[in-house]
Amino acid sequence: MSRQYVYNDTNYEEEDIWQGPETVWEPTREGPVGEITAFTTWQYLCLLMTFEKWSNLRKCENPECAAPYFIARRKDQMFCGEDCAHLIAARRWWARSGIKWRRKRRLQKQKRRH
Repeated sequence: MSRQYVYNDTNYEEEDIWQGPETVWEPTREGPVGEITAFTTWQYLCLLMTFEKWSNLRKCENPECAAPYFIARRKDQMFCGEDCAHLIAARRWWARSGIKWRRKRRLQKQKRRH
């Protein structure tokens, strides 16, 4: 059995917001295939969360992330994307090595002047 999710918010009435998504099952050689159509963004998100593995739902380790909740693609994924991962890695590096690097840089500049 497989599922297909469809999001269609172009033509819905106000009362459709309170109705559930539409489900259609079609028989195939491989077995029944279900198509679930969500009429609102909220319905679509609820459907995605319903059928996703809970262990894949994560919160980004970047405390300032604009959209901290995401679905992980790897078991060890801690950040929602490359931007947050790079930002936190850079901050950690500067916290660990920044003073030493700045001191070395300042000395190099002073040597060039003299």
